[in-house]
Amino acid sequence: SAANTVHITTLGMVAVALTAGVVLFGSLISTLLDRRVFEQLSIDRDRLHAAAECSMDCLYICEAVRNQEGEIEDFTFSYLNSNVAKMVSIPLNVLLGGRMCQLLPVNRTLGLFDLYKRVVLTGQPLVHECSVEDKDVKSSWIRVQAVKLRDGIVITASDITERKRDEERILHLAHHDTLTGLPNRSLLDDRIGQAIERAKRHGSSVAVFLIDLDGFKQINDSWGHAVGDKL
Repeated sequence: SAANTVHITTLGMVAVALTAGVVLFGSLISTLLDRRVFEQLSIDRDRLHAAAECSMDCLYICEAVRNQEGEIEDFTFSYLNSNVAKMVSIPLNVLLGGRMCQLLPVNRTLGLFDLYKRVVLTGQPLVHECSVEDKDVKSSWIRVQAVKLRDGIVITASDITERKRDEERILHLAHHDTLTGLPNRSLLDDRIGQAIERAKRHGSSVAVFLIDLDGFKQINDSWGHAVGDKL
């Protein structure tokens, strides 16, 4: 029986040792896996940061703020790239972690908050252009794109002020005389068409006046085109 006791004790010690070995091995594997996961997360974070900083656009990552009823009442800025400072006059350290509509209420006045909320609720991405008149925004025209990210959104915003100004200049040149700045035939046709349709809807009339200057050619011929242009 003493031999049996020794044998049983030996088996117990072996079992304990094996169990401890399995636990230690499992702990080692778990530690290695945790380390690999942590390293991968660190790599993914560095890639995101590098991509965000290389972008020419402003990039915002925002988390939804929900009330007791579960409705989205605002967004908080959880990440901002450095380009945001070129578009917004509020310091980045103030924006980060702050609420969007509290710090930049223009998002409500322009209806952007409702559009962002719809992205979270529907999952449908957003592309939108709008003019901005706000002391905290340095751009007159912006183009925003937003996609859903969990219970929040990722927003990219670009300054399209120069593009809009170029479009306005091109449109003005297409519809106005380069010498006098007055509407040309193209714009006249467009406005007459609008006036006729408006008159039809309201049962009113449209009158077109033709004004001619007699003897204008003689001014150009006698005094030159500079005097004619001035007249």
